[in-house]
Amino acid sequence: MIASLRTGLHVLAALCVAGLFLPSLMGPAFGLGEDMIAEEKKIRPDPVLITEMKIIRDLTLDIHSLVTHRRLSPAAGRTFQEKIKASLGRIEAGTMLIGEPRDSLTALVQDISAGAAAIAGKDASTEPIDGIVLIDDALARYGTLFDDPAWEPLR
Repeated sequence: MIASLRTGLHVLAALCVAGLFLPSLMGPAFGLGEDMIAEEKKIRPDPVLITEMKIIRDLTLDIHSLVTHRRLSPAAGRTFQEKIKASLGRIEAGTMLIGEPRDSLTALVQDISAGAAAIAGKDASTEPIDGIVLIDDALARYGTLFDDPAWEPLR
């Protein structure tokens, strides 16, 4: 009787221990630990990308309210586009990303470039406010796709 009681207590202890650790082992399958999984999937940016994206973010932040309040002069819009083009050129020339990370970066670069062109008034069918929205979205995507520890979103 005592041996079966001891065995029962051992089984109960094993079940309790399994009950504590089982949810953490099954977490990814049941939606637990998704933040941890998402962090692992982020792309590690190289130094060129980190530096230039901060420049693009700062340039965008500087003109953001001018665009949203429709007070940006055409000359300032063109200057903004030239500076953005220069940063994007340095990214394309200097980044070491390849494969799928490079494809993700290319999509961001295209959106930022199109947004800067709209802000500069290069396309009559697109308003500068549409350009700032396009760049805002691209910068937000950068923060979710790339593991840049110093990244600060615009909003």
